[in-house]
Amino acid sequence: MKPRVAIFGAGFLGTHIAIEVIPLVSSILIVDREDIEPENYENSIYPAGLIGHSKAKALASLLTILTRKPTAVYKKDVNTIDDLDKIYDRHPFDIGILTFDNIYSRNLVLHWANARKIDLLSAGVTQNQAVVLWREQLAPATEKEAEIIEKSARQVRDICTRLEFRPMGALVASLVFISLYKYTLTGKKTGYIAHINNGIKAYEVTCE
Repeated sequence: MKPRVAIFGAGFLGTHIAIEVIPLVSSILIVDREDIEPENYENSIYPAGLIGHSKAKALASLLTILTRKPTAVYKKDVNTIDDLDKIYDRHPFDIGILTFDNIYSRNLVLHWANARKIDLLSAGVTQNQAVVLWREQLAPATEKEAEIIEKSARQVRDICTRLEFRPMGALVASLVFISLYKYTLTGKKTGYIAHINNGIKAYEVTCE
């Protein structure tokens, strides 16, 4: 039976991933509170003419053209564990795919999924690296580490709106597809780390 999937984030990575994983899932829930800005069209995938509209609803409308599988939307802040519990109670899912670039929201979803023992596939990207891991672990950051993380987050947000980095979205989406496909076939959780410094080099990681 194909899994029910929730995608946390309907931006650069979320839009690429949602379209890629359609054949593998029975339904999709899209979680994102933000609206589309003009620069989002450079790297994210939305129907034309929806500036100012909800990212989640725009992606859902695109998916309804591509598939008849049920698609749901949650357009509210995700600030607390209670918020995540409400999402799950209203729209239960088997696997979450995490694409948030906000460090607080990302960490919150990670801890919630670990506590609830919900399978979570996290996807991230930098200027030259793509990472796809099951149950990525984040430890509380020191003040110095927090500064480094925030600097990295700004770089990620920059990547998400610059056209030359669009291929990174396709690369991450492909790795998510492969990882999810292997899991649905074998039950084994396989992650990937890919570098594009000198050509594309991808490394497989066993995640248990």
